[in-house]
Amino acid sequence: MERLLSTHLTRGDAVAVEDPCFLSSVGTMRLNGYRSVPVALDADGMTPSGLSRALDAGVRAVVCTPRAHNPTGASLTRQRAEELRGLLSQHPEVLVIEDDHFSMISARTYHRITPADAPRWALVRSVSKSLGPDLRLAFVLCDEASAAQLSTRLSSTAGWVSHVLQHIVATLLHDAKTARLLQHARDSYAERLRLLASALHEHGISLPPDRDGLNAWIPVGRSEQRLIDALASRGWAVRGGSDFAVTARGGGALRVTTSTISPQQAETFAVDLAALLHTKKGT
Repeated sequence: MERLLSTHLTRGDAVAVEDPCFLSSVGTMRLNGYRSVPVALDADGMTPSGLSRALDAGVRAVVCTPRAHNPTGASLTRQRAEELRGLLSQHPEVLVIEDDHFSMISARTYHRITPADAPRWALVRSVSKSLGPDLRLAFVLCDEASAAQLSTRLSSTAGWVSHVLQHIVATLLHDAKTARLLQHARDSYAERLRLLASALHEHGISLPPDRDGLNAWIPVGRSEQRLIDALASRGWAVRGGSDFAVTARGGGALRVTTSTISPQQAETFAVDLAALLHTKKGT
């Protein structure tokens, strides 16, 4: 993502990003001197109104997560993707990057936001979530000019991608067992997320339907830090929404990772969080 942005942008350029935003994306913007322009999310992902404002503000690039957004778990619907694509078609000068990081094990359908005639675009699909983070590899489909620039940048620096890792990934993807394992992973992660959502719902805490990915995003308002501390005292480690906020007014939520959660853990966590929220309302 960083290399794609650096092939087209310079320090000070504005980039539209989801708010809340994936931690590494937030870091990339800050370290490279880009100005992050927040685009609000709803249950269907990046909002058209938010993107429209960002485009009118003169952003040079847009980074969008089409499904399994981290931290909220939102995924674009077909209709929402069409709306975003229509807006982007009016701004052909803008670089469009789709970060489809969860593609191989996503429970949702991919819907493209990049216009068919976009001159500068990229679809990035990492293998970190599906095959293993230590493989350090991602597939990039993009326009010819971006591909040439990206190839040059990779080959001329110490950041070239190991051929050994490339061969490992190629071997895994051509192995019939991998497809079965990916399906098992997809079903398992979806079930674990459903387990927590169901347990929370039973205790009066409702989450938006059709979430995807490895995390549950639970709005809690201004009591975010107090709840984080209280949950820690009960043995739970969760992240606050402010860690993912692009703007100072962001936050007010908890990100709970569900990747290894058990039915008993889901129920116990839901009981603990509900009790803490009830105490908050009582005071």
